Amino acid sequence: MPSLAGTQAQQTTKYTDETTGITFQQKSVANYSFGIALPENPTTDFIGQLSANTLTGWAGVSFTGSMLNSMLLVAWPNSGEIVSSLRSATNYALPKVVDGPTLQTIASSTNETGFSYTFLCKNCITTDTTVKSLNTSAETGILGWAIATTSGPATPSSPSSSIEQHDTFGLYGVDLANAKSADFASWAALAGNATTPSNPSNGTLPTNGTTPYNGTVSTYNTTYDFIVVGGGEYKAFQGDSRLYIVP
Repeated sequence: MPSLAGTQAQQTTKYTDETTGITFQQKSVANYSFGIALPENPTTDFIGQLSANTLTGWAGVSFTGSMLNSMLLVAWPNSGEIVSSLRSATNYALPKVVDGPTLQTIASSTNETGFSYTFLCKNCITTDTTVKSLNTSAETGILGWAIATTSGPATPSSPSSSIEQHDTFGLYGVDLANAKSADFASWAALAGNATTPSNPSNGTLPTNGTTPYNGTVSTYNTTYDFIVVGGGEYKAFQGDSRLYIVP
């Protein structure tokens, strides 16, 4: 079993969603939670559930734990609906929309404090080295989380909207072995036909690398120095008011 060090018990636990019946490996921190479900023999798809206590900001996931060269999900509420997109960044700047993988909604909801978004991520597990995705061959992986509670997207109705920098963020370990289920196919069938396009025509596509993130951000899991997973090592350190994750 791969080991995690210095993570303040940052490991996912089993959670079954009452609305959909889907069982996730989930992690909750402060105003944010994310859960993931995989088929017994993963190929290209997975199911995720992102929930956040924000109505004016956004929430996101890194599927490798790093901001750079990783597949990222961002989502936010807009007029009772959830707007989402898959993105990637080659430097510490506004991530651009990724072409190829797609999101299909299984369930979504908003209330007076925040939103919940359950989705099927199609073609999101790849061997592409330029936009790295979830490594389902490992028993344990690293995911990253981020949330902006006050600064919302510039064009809330557009999946390709520019977004402001997150307020808080961190890393945690995900139990990929126990995220796998024989029920995955029936859960995936709950996804509607409507797909959030990976390269939507509405709105202005963010230009990667031209809008650097500025300002000071905080993180809830500041005690770690290293996270070791299998044969790979990620070093986390503070610098220039940002957290850099260096593989």
